[in-house]
Amino acid sequence: MKWKLILAMIAGLMVIDPACSEELMKRSEYNRMPQVFVYDHYDECLFDEPEVETTTYCLVRAVIKPDNSSELWRMIEKFSSKTKMHLNHASLDRGICVRGDVEDALAKLKVDNVSALVVPKFEIGFP
Repeated sequence: MKWKLILAMIAGLMVIDPACSEELMKRSEYNRMPQVFVYDHYDECLFDEPEVETTTYCLVRAVIKPDNSSELWRMIEKFSSKTKMHLNHASLDRGICVRGDVEDALAKLKVDNVSALVVPKFEIGFP
């Protein structure tokens, strides 16, 4: 009798709790989305290599440009729309350690590489 009551309670919770009834995402699908936060180690960047003249720790916030023709984008958009449960995988934070002079690193990029990285402004649905 006790088991029947427990099973009835679990079944009731699954009906009442909308999170239980939602389609769960497989881990392999989740891993296709970019990580929201990725940071190089700050202390190691600035204090670990005294033989390197200059290191700079750069913080970057990047926003993925929407592309409705992309299956991955549609998955990111759907997953991230549940703002009370999930982080927004379209807004990415990065901490990047640049060893050496930043100006030298930028000078080594070809002009067409830099211009290819510039994207016209686009609307985003979040702050």
